[in-house]
Amino acid sequence: MRRVRHAATEHTSLSDPDLEHNGEFQQSYPAAAFLELMCDFSTGSGSYKHTNRTDPHLDISLDVHATYFAVGADTGTITAQPCSGKNAGGSFDGQCGQAVAVNAGFHNSGLYDAGDDLVCTESGGLACRIFGCPEICIRNQVRFELRYDKVSSSVNFHECAQITH
Repeated sequence: MRRVRHAATEHTSLSDPDLEHNGEFQQSYPAAAFLELMCDFSTGSGSYKHTNRTDPHLDISLDVHATYFAVGADTGTITAQPCSGKNAGGSFDGQCGQAVAVNAGFHNSGLYDAGDDLVCTESGGLACRIFGCPEICIRNQVRFELRYDKVSSSVNFHECAQITH
């Protein structure tokens, strides 16, 4: 029997269901255990689940109102940093939270919410000027980024995000 440790609870699995590694990694936190515990949602509409990543990278989600995100390290240590702001001509213009280190066998998760503010616009046109038109309001939406950097030379990690527009 093997044990998988992480920040919130300890997970015990009778067998290792994660055959994606083929023995290449330590499997301190197999993908199947991470997905079951931290990512119990459907993908689509921008939501995603990625396992067995070995590369530093940036995940960009546009028109996000709220998101839940999680990262778990199987082997090695990585850093994860959430950022939110505007999409300024394809570039990011905003703020980032603190980068958090995630060690092998552990996970970290967070929530982001753009708030209750509504963005309202009035549609134009001659008919609106004559008869008046209602305002069209949508929830505040931002560009949301998750930045991952390698800390250790041999890293293997899993990530997921549930996006609400």
